[in-house]
Amino acid sequence: FMKSETVPNDDGNFNMAGINIDFDYMNAMGIKNISGRDFDRTIPTDSTEAIMVNEQGVKELNLTPEEAIGRIIELNFGGNWINKRIIGVVENVNFEPLQRKTEATFYGPLFGAYSFIYVKLSPDVPAQQTINQLASTWGRFSLTQPFEYTFLEEDLNGLYESEEELSQVIIYFSILAIMVACLGLFGLASFSTEQRIKEIGVRKVLGATISQLWLLLSKDFITLVVIALLIASPVAYYIMGQWLQKFSYRTTVSWDVFAIACFGALIITLITVSFQAIKAATSNPVDALRTE
Repeated sequence: FMKSETVPNDDGNFNMAGINIDFDYMNAMGIKNISGRDFDRTIPTDSTEAIMVNEQGVKELNLTPEEAIGRIIELNFGGNWINKRIIGVVENVNFEPLQRKTEATFYGPLFGAYSFIYVKLSPDVPAQQTINQLASTWGRFSLTQPFEYTFLEEDLNGLYESEEELSQVIIYFSILAIMVACLGLFGLASFSTEQRIKEIGVRKVLGATISQLWLLLSKDFITLVVIALLIASPVAYYIMGQWLQKFSYRTTVSWDVFAIACFGALIITLITVSFQAIKAATSNPVDALRTE
């Protein structure tokens, strides 16, 4: 809970998330500085009076990143108002799932105790070697608290487990649907070819080429697939758009996704139908015209 004269409320109060950090946090996490400076151990007041604010926080303060530097704001800690000076503005970093917007956030050495220790691993040293060294060091300082660790990347990926599971389900059912559709197309192509076997024989006798016969037998299926795609694409676009609405940070549904899907559907259709079409087109017309 904060108070500032730049906030356009009657009392100038608004909420802002606070993250308790030490002086090396920004560098370890790779958070870029937009304006001002980082915390400095050589400046005594940085450990007691200084905070850094993200871009969203500056926006809600109705200030530019440059105007925010040096501003005094009041923080409410358990009912006590404490003055803090903004020394730097950093880029927005989203610690929540992408379904939520980046909150206005301030950083600073607010308390002496920390809940987590972040360690940046060196790419030149095996990760397990570093973990073993950390566990050994931890054991020398803490005899009762067990050493527990997670990778930040895994924690962030865990925020999207439901999306990953949904993606896997969609992939499996899509493969199943394609297989069933191919079997149906193959059966329909076989039936259609059998019904037109005499027509194919007559056309071959009159000089029709294999490519002409293939096109004759395939164009009806291509037409049906194109009609199906024209119906399905707007529906898919709407459903994908509705699903993306739950994300504060989302991509757009591009037309090339549908173009690739349509092209793939046509290729699968042609491959499935062509087997029967070419088989019928290369058959002996005498067999096709023989009277039972």
